[in-house]
Amino acid sequence: MEEDGYNCAQLNGWLQPWAAQTNDNNTKLFSWHNNMKSFRIYSMAPWTRALAAALFVTAASSTQAVIVGPYAPDPDTLHLWHMDVSVTPVPDEVANGLALNNAGGGATLGNASFSGFGQAVSTLDGGQAGRNEATLIDAYLAPKALANGSGDNVAWSFADPTTRAFTFEAIVWVGFDPELNLGKAPAGTGRDQGLQIISGEQEAAGGGIRSWQFRLLPVGYGPGGTTSPRLEFINVNNGANVQSIVAYIPTNGTHAILSNAWYHVAVTYNGDEGTPDNLRIYWTALDDSQVQANEILATSMALDLLAGAVDFCIGNTGRNPPNSNWLGLIDEVRISKTARAADGMMFASPAPRIVTGPADQTVGVGQTAEFTVTAAGATPLYYQWQWHGTNLPGATDPVLTLPAAQLTDSGPYSVTVSNAFGQATSTPDAILTVRVPRQLVWAGYGPYWNTDDPYWDSDNDNSPDTAFMPGDAVVLNDVGAWMPQLLVDSALNPTAVTVDSSADYTLTSVLNGTLVNKMTLTKKGAGQLVMDMDNNYVGPTVIEDGRLVIGAGQSRGSLGHGPITNDATLAIARSGSLNLGGLLAGTGSLENNATNTVTLSGTNLMSGPVSLNAGNLRIVSPAAKGLATNYTLNASAESAGTTTLSLGGGITFGPDITLAMMGTSSSLNNRCSLRSLNGTNTFDCSMILDGDGNIQFWSDGLGDTNLFVVTTPLIDAPLYTGQIILRGLGDGLITSRLNLGNKFSKTDTGTWTLTSTGNSWVQTDVASGKLRLGADHALPMSVLLNLTGGTLDLAGHTQMVGGLSGNGSVASSSTTADSFLIVQLMGNSFFGGTIRDSTSGGTRTVSLAQHGGRLTLSGTNTYSGVTLVQGGTLELFVNGTIPNSTSIHLGGASAIDVSLRVDSTFTLNPAQTISADWDINITGQFASQGTVALQLNKTGLLLTNSQLRASGGVTYGGTLQLQVTASPALAAGDAFKLFDAGSYNGAFASIVPATPGDGLVWDDSTLATDGTLRVATPGGPVTGTNLLFAVTGAGLELSWPESYLGWRLEGQTNSPGLGLSSNWFEVPGSTATNRILLSLDPALGSVFYRMVKP
Repeated sequence: MEEDGYNCAQLNGWLQPWAAQTNDNNTKLFSWHNNMKSFRIYSMAPWTRALAAALFVTAASSTQAVIVGPYAPDPDTLHLWHMDVSVTPVPDEVANGLALNNAGGGATLGNASFSGFGQAVSTLDGGQAGRNEATLIDAYLAPKALANGSGDNVAWSFADPTTRAFTFEAIVWVGFDPELNLGKAPAGTGRDQGLQIISGEQEAAGGGIRSWQFRLLPVGYGPGGTTSPRLEFINVNNGANVQSIVAYIPTNGTHAILSNAWYHVAVTYNGDEGTPDNLRIYWTALDDSQVQANEILATSMALDLLAGAVDFCIGNTGRNPPNSNWLGLIDEVRISKTARAADGMMFASPAPRIVTGPADQTVGVGQTAEFTVTAAGATPLYYQWQWHGTNLPGATDPVLTLPAAQLTDSGPYSVTVSNAFGQATSTPDAILTVRVPRQLVWAGYGPYWNTDDPYWDSDNDNSPDTAFMPGDAVVLNDVGAWMPQLLVDSALNPTAVTVDSSADYTLTSVLNGTLVNKMTLTKKGAGQLVMDMDNNYVGPTVIEDGRLVIGAGQSRGSLGHGPITNDATLAIARSGSLNLGGLLAGTGSLENNATNTVTLSGTNLMSGPVSLNAGNLRIVSPAAKGLATNYTLNASAESAGTTTLSLGGGITFGPDITLAMMGTSSSLNNRCSLRSLNGTNTFDCSMILDGDGNIQFWSDGLGDTNLFVVTTPLIDAPLYTGQIILRGLGDGLITSRLNLGNKFSKTDTGTWTLTSTGNSWVQTDVASGKLRLGADHALPMSVLLNLTGGTLDLAGHTQMVGGLSGNGSVASSSTTADSFLIVQLMGNSFFGGTIRDSTSGGTRTVSLAQHGGRLTLSGTNTYSGVTLVQGGTLELFVNGTIPNSTSIHLGGASAIDVSLRVDSTFTLNPAQTISADWDINITGQFASQGTVALQLNKTGLLLTNSQLRASGGVTYGGTLQLQVTASPALAAGDAFKLFDAGSYNGAFASIVPATPGDGLVWDDSTLATDGTLRVATPGGPVTGTNLLFAVTGAGLELSWPESYLGWRLEGQTNSPGLGLSSNWFEVPGSTATNRILLSLDPALGSVFYRMVKP
């Protein structure tokens, strides 16, 4: 067959020897596609590039395009994930990037991707049949497990930090029917959710920001009509001025959406907010005949994406719980800091092309000159830079950097990009101008700082005579202070900026203005400098006098990259996130005054006071802590009412440090918070607590190596009337003695251990998680323990409390010692939770003691230690039980009340013993299957005994255990009324001791009638007794007191109506037992039974 003038059979034959060749990675070198319309080069060694060039010449007329990828990072790449692993983490191909550590909710790795792209992540989960149910729509891939709170937040790194430009792109496989209605039932399947591709979101409690969602809207769901699928990009903007941008996906033609097909999706934004066509959305079939991505919408996005900590997520929304999974596979996710062109993403012509060439630059002597080229074409691409047309040795990267440009480096620069299909050279040349800096003074005759307006004084006559030129050194002093706000409208590179004035100055950004390159910023004079723009300069910042303020309430404002020497005041007044990663030194003060998160991550030597009036200051390592000894947290309405200091990486605040938390307010809900991020962070410093609002100790780190520790010997704050709240998912340890004026509370799921004693506060609250004791009576002994949902872990210790309430639990994690809970009451206390033996693997017992008052238990309390009731009433209410307590003992004037239980009965189980100092008082009914312990005393002729008193009936069973004290010894005829009840039933299986003395027996014949136990001779009772009967499925059961052993059971049968006669017969075997089962014979008219003493 002939095609395009070439013999296909011959060409195929020529290719055949090479088609199976592999490179060192065992990947295919060439694949021929579409009947020789095009071929892809996956990997080429030098010898194969020559062959590829020959092939290109031969097939030039038919080879028009390539699929570019898998991608390699270039200078504009912020993140790149190939997904080529079978288990997490998924590495970020960008150095020091963001690994994806959690495949949650049913997401799986290791799935085959598009040909040549390795593997992909599946978030198919419940598939298109999955309704709006949590376990069917929650698959996701993210850096951190999605959870409520800030634990899943990641720092902002998803757009250019200055321009806010971005490109979000991925390749996706459609695993659903795009014509199926996935909306509300009955018209749809009931799924009624979007299909998220990439999102940067947040839940209400996350503490960060809600930024964007990029998702597909299926038929039946979402804005823009519901009859066809659409791509939607949402600028969430923290829920204010939300902008939804919807683009219709093709349903016919080359790029029509089809099930079981792969597509490239992308959204780009150029950073010029509010301008026409600044945002573009692409949907392109993965077809190597395409030379550029298929644009389906160009429109205007009104605002830049809001930058801040987000819950970044692939394949679902970054909120907890995730509920809108992508129905299919996702791969090759790339995030860039530029708006990539349609032919600068997944599709391109194979020959190299300069997309963006190097630009002219002017720098001062010693500054950095950097030229960048962006190229497209079949990979790999090779670069060679030239100066004056001559190749520069070793200059073979997309970026050429001259770290300290000199006058002799001036001149024209160009770059040649090549691949197997040809080469391209940048044109025109980029001109580098290196100049000697001038010294300029701001004269203030206009607001703009740029390279056009002549607002600078170069000859010290206090009048403007020149415009700024790149590389100049500038001074802002009192001369131009009448124009104190400078509007920076571009990237400027002064070699030095000195602010030396008694007046205030503000540097603010217009059209992405910023200070760049090597420079020194020096703040002198008593005035204030507000740096209300993001900067990328490299060099020192020196604060000698006055104030340097970063930001002015918006999410912008930063210094450059380099050491900061602060000998006056450095204040932060910007929102969002700010990282101070360089050296921070000096004796000046550090202030935070805005709702934000400020991170100290460098090696610091700062020694001045730290004042936090809002926001969250994060110090993430011991090296970042510096030498400061005075920290003040002032509660305010900013930062949702919480001013926070967070430590991480194993920091200790020692005794040389004073930490004050001031101005907390319960009415305004203004709080202070100390947080432990990771590692063991210790507060052994002096603490000052102030106000009546909450102070939170918050542990974020999970696992045994992460701990929030407070070891200050004494936190003495009796006038602080707020409450300390122990919070977080992680664990904490407090060895400090606490003297507080209000409550001490535990919330969230972590475990906090308190080892100190002699503590004082007014109430202990445990709402969730565990509060663990590290010593006997670690909690104040006279205050209420309110377990609203959490657990008090006694951990082998004894604790007295002044009341017990709530629905939580008391238990023990100890494997070495038993625990005791003592409830000391003056009034009533109601506890609806449980008291049990074990938590966290504990193996020892828990016991309960009640002193005074009335303690009501309504839960199933399974503890197996003792129960002591001393001078009060233990009430078991509705379903309240203590079924496993081995020993139940009542002191004087004590009682157990079961009158309001569902069965009004206190049941003593077989393994339980009930006893008392004297009488056992039961309000309600009593049923024994265990051991009832009573006392018998005989002194001379005086007989006394303790009693079990029940307001209802008593049912005997189990063992009657008697403590006998007799002088003289018990004798026949002695009688003891042991039970005082409304009715009597059953019989004890045994009495201990088995006999009252030598030659005597217990006569229990009247226990079931009047609760009296008698002493008799071995002949047994001389009076008769009543027979007890029960009709069962097996017949008629007759029983009588055990003391009547040896008596015989006699019976007679008569016709109905005859009555008794003399025809008595002995029931065989009756003399050897006190219980017998007889069959019922319907043929017998009547049957009579009696007991006869032998």
